[in-house]
Amino acid sequence: MIAASIATGKDFSKEASASLQGLGKSSTAALPSIKDLGKALDQGFARGARNAAKHAKKARHRTRKLGDRAKKAGKKIKEAAKEIKTFTDYISELSSVANAAFHFRWEFPKSLDETAKSFKTIKSYFESAAKDAQSANKEIGDANKSIEDTRNKIAELDAELSKLQSDRNKLTFQLKVAVDYGDTLRADDIRAELQKNAAAQQKNRTDRKNAEGDQAGNYQKLYEAMQKLSDAQAKARRDLVGFSDAAREQRGNVLSLVEAYQKQILAYANTGASQQQVLAYASALRAEFINNMTSMGYSRAETERYAATFTDLSKVINGVPRNFTVGVNADPALRALSDLEAKNRKSQHSMDDNRDSADKLGNSLNNTGGDAAGLGGAPRRRRCRRGCRASSCDIPAARADHGQHRCGDVEGRRLGQHSRTRAG
Repeated sequence: MIAASIATGKDFSKEASASLQGLGKSSTAALPSIKDLGKALDQGFARGARNAAKHAKKARHRTRKLGDRAKKAGKKIKEAAKEIKTFTDYISELSSVANAAFHFRWEFPKSLDETAKSFKTIKSYFESAAKDAQSANKEIGDANKSIEDTRNKIAELDAELSKLQSDRNKLTFQLKVAVDYGDTLRADDIRAELQKNAAAQQKNRTDRKNAEGDQAGNYQKLYEAMQKLSDAQAKARRDLVGFSDAAREQRGNVLSLVEAYQKQILAYANTGASQQQVLAYASALRAEFINNMTSMGYSRAETERYAATFTDLSKVINGVPRNFTVGVNADPALRALSDLEAKNRKSQHSMDDNRDSADKLGNSLNNTGGDAAGLGGAPRRRRCRRGCRASSCDIPAARADHGQHRCGDVEGRRLGQHSRTRAG
């Protein structure tokens, strides 16, 4: 039984030995594949590094080009700062300063005249309405008188016609008597009287017809005069709320007056007055506006609605900071020249800021290009471990399988490869 077990153990040892030998052969067969896999990985890493370096170089080149362009832009801004002025520019600048000086000197007096003119427009409006009403009343009186005169004339014509008809009746009876008695001469005279009577009646009827036409015209004139009076009364009525033509025209006139007052206050501020002086001036003009409006017959409530503009303006004067850096010269010409100088300095500062920004941008882009080149640098170079003497070999040591490979130095690229014998 022991011998059988030993025999069985020997058989197991043989099988195990055979299995181990098979495993060794499989490992030996797989070794080249593993080496090839490592070589392929090394080559892929190197190729990726070279591509990265190539793209980084391009990025650095493009970034530096942008930096150069930015610097050129700064240079052009600097050149533009050297202003070139033509004679036309000089005349334009001269006119601008002269107009500004004229404006500073005469803006406030002109604003006073404009306010007075606006106020006069409102007064003239009501004066015109009063004259229209007066004219309409006179026309009404004239029409009524004409109506009365024509009525009297018609009555006279009617009375005259009645008498002519009565005379005709008498003459007709007398003619009959003269004919009956054979008084031929008397009959002829009566016939002549009857003809005159008939002509007089015809004229009377014509005159009456004309008088009736005149009377119709008189009534038309009366109607027109009464309509004119109604319009004049509506125009004279102080109304800033309704939608009639008179109300719209009055609102327009009052708004023009308020606007003129506002321009007057701003013109006063432009004289160099202090903030408190301008506020006091606005308050005084507000009181003047209310007094003028109420004196013309407007109600206090209507006036206060438009006086709110002065309150708004006071809030604006209080709210806008008075923080100018260039002093106000009392001389209009010197003030205009001072404003021109400040404007030119401001323009120069703006150009300088743009130029500095362009220079900073150019330097920043060039620095960015250098950083990109550093990030995309070539992989760290090492010598091959087994005999490759190329100092700039771009093949990492991990890839030096001492077979056929390319070298990074000039000589290696020219020869194309290192031989196994040189690798030693």
